[in-house]
Amino acid sequence: PLQSSQVSFQGSCLLQAIYMSIITLSAVGLGAFTPVTESGMIFGAFMMLFGSAALVDLVGSTEPMMQSHAYELREEHTEEALQKLRENTWGGEEGKDQVSEIEFLRFALISQNLIKDREIDNIMKAFQSLRPVNGKIPLAVLEAAVKHDKDHQESAESLAGK
Repeated sequence: PLQSSQVSFQGSCLLQAIYMSIITLSAVGLGAFTPVTESGMIFGAFMMLFGSAALVDLVGSTEPMMQSHAYELREEHTEEALQKLRENTWGGEEGKDQVSEIEFLRFALISQNLIKDREIDNIMKAFQSLRPVNGKIPLAVLEAAVKHDKDHQESAESLAGK
């Protein structure tokens, strides 16, 4: 039987050839071994192409898995949001079988996992603190509130910097 030190390719033993194949396929290419003949260069070039294609295939195969996971999360959030609509936990009319525009917006944002339910509650509380009349506030009130928040933040940052 042949031993690894007896098998020779371009003056390299079998173990060195396996090592070179692994570093070439993994795109590491440390340069510890370099081909010295034309056939070795051709073999190395094919190994590099094969390694690159294998890497692209590996990365590409993870995308459907990620999409599947994202779909499962959306499905989970969608069911939770539907249940909240069914239980009337968002302050809709009792016993109603229709969804308002604001409830649909809330449902869509939550089911797409773009925002958490409690964050929407905080937004709604902030809106109510502006004392809306018939569900509306003047734009000037919103602008003043934004300016007040900005001034408050700048003041807090300057105190923290001192």
